Amino acid sequence: MSGSPLNTAIQTAGSKSDLLKTKPLQFFTKAVLAGTYVGFAVIFAFKTADAFLKAGSPAASLAGGLTFSLALILIIIGGGELFTGNTMYLTMGTLAKRTTVKDTLNVWLATYAGNLAGVILFTLLFVMTGLFKDIAPDHYLLSAAGGKISLSAGEMFFRGILCNWLVCLAIWLPMQTENFAAKIMLIVMTVTSFFVSGYEHSIANMAVFSVSLTIPHPETITVTGAMFNLIIVTFGNIIGGGLFVGAAKWYINQKTSAGKENSGNEDSNQRLKVIEK
Repeated sequence: MSGSPLNTAIQTAGSKSDLLKTKPLQFFTKAVLAGTYVGFAVIFAFKTADAFLKAGSPAASLAGGLTFSLALILIIIGGGELFTGNTMYLTMGTLAKRTTVKDTLNVWLATYAGNLAGVILFTLLFVMTGLFKDIAPDHYLLSAAGGKISLSAGEMFFRGILCNWLVCLAIWLPMQTENFAAKIMLIVMTVTSFFVSGYEHSIANMAVFSVSLTIPHPETITVTGAMFNLIIVTFGNIIGGGLFVGAAKWYINQKTSAGKENSGNEDSNQRLKVIEK
């Protein structure tokens, strides 16, 4: 399993846990940066989508998804700690006994708090720019925020599962290749698919709600509505990333690894029998 994507993910999980234990401020700073990167991408994506919408283009959500991919590119290539991605990493690490359940919960909590702090920092800076001070009530951002709050708990939860299933695949799939262009393409296509599909990402929603609540917005967008969405979607994201990618990929790759190991043992036994004869 040495050098395999699974082994790399397991070792990455261990490194994340070790960094949090030995240099918690450094870990938290990486999580804060990831939150700001998501904020940058949200503004980029929703302004782009709104421009397409205003022009009457049916490709508004596609344009938004392509541009929102910037978030994961900045986090993976630029370096950052993203809560949703860590649901996959730490699940793999714990199943492989490189980390513990306690380590997993600590990393998840620290990452989530850091991402939230980063989103809030970005929002404070963005509001000072005045770019959205005269925002239209039907702007793509506000429409999306209102739509997210209006969902039922079940819809939030299952959209959260499907969302982070794709987001973690956007992290896992690029690990299968050394080609830099291929890595970027895999990230862009996978992230775009979740955006266009309308799934729910807890950290992206943090940014959407944070910005929406600090600019002129409809009465349907409320703090309590935003908090309810984040709680439900977060649990969905944990299931999507932890179970459907983290645990699933660990399981199927463990079987392959074990099969190869057994095959190797059988070959060795055959060689020994020949020598004995």
